[in-house]
Amino acid sequence: MEIKTKRLILRSMTLDDIGDIYEYSKNIKLSQYMYHRRTGELKQIVDYVNENINQDINGNKDSFTLSIVLEGKVIGEVALLFFKEGIEIFWIISDIYQGFGYAYEASSAFIEYVKNNMNIQMISAHCDTRNIASKKLIEKLGFKYIGEDDRIYPDDRKPSREYSYEMIIK
Repeated sequence: MEIKTKRLILRSMTLDDIGDIYEYSKNIKLSQYMYHRRTGELKQIVDYVNENINQDINGNKDSFTLSIVLEGKVIGEVALLFFKEGIEIFWIISDIYQGFGYAYEASSAFIEYVKNNMNIQMISAHCDTRNIASKKLIEKLGFKYIGEDDRIYPDDRKPSREYSYEMIIK
């Protein structure tokens, strides 16, 4: 699968993506607010990419991830988690490419793809309350604020709070 924007290509992951993804995933601070934190270990990235190669967006997996490519370099990922009630969107952008609108451009294109090609009634987005950049991006994308709740991470991080948003697809 491939989605082209003005500056980016969103495409299915390949084994060639491992080096770029590992490069930005070594900065574990980058994923400090992600539910499933990156450890900065190469094996974790190799396993992750292998799990996401050749996914089918209409398949039976519980998630679907695309690499975000700028001028031949993977600078991040945008992904969907599938639930009975709808889907959740999330993203990660290499720290050296943050602040240039790439997350907005990639997420907007992915949301448009979902609206036009999938039978989905609702897209949700969540972020740790300390992740101000993601909160701003979610709101810029047009999600409606639903509330705040506890966020319990599946590792050794302390519990936090999270913002919840949704976008109704008509």
